[in-house]
Amino acid sequence: MCPTKARNDVNWHRKVCGVCKTGRARCPIARELEIRMGRTDASVRLAHEQRESALRAAAAPSLPRTQLWRRVAKDVQRSDARRAIGAVSAEARGVPLEPQDVKAHGRRQAGLG
Repeated sequence: MCPTKARNDVNWHRKVCGVCKTGRARCPIARELEIRMGRTDASVRLAHEQRESALRAAAAPSLPRTQLWRRVAKDVQRSDARRAIGAVSAEARGVPLEPQDVKAHGRRQAGLG
């Protein structure tokens, strides 16, 4: 149902109905017609907003990959530099490659199975 037809149905009912004609009260049929008119208006408004949003999204220029990369390249280079500094400092500390007490380590490993 289109919103104009729903609105026309409500107006027509108000002209014809003896209860609704006075303007002081409304009958259950008028109430139902008004509810349907409200739902129709809301669904039409939602469809219109979704269509407008889709049109805006389609019209928005998407950035080429090179431009996207330029935006993040500085951050990537910074984190690469930090990672390199961390690797150098780990080597400088002399990370042990073997256990300090090889015999005790062997016993523990044998106990674990």
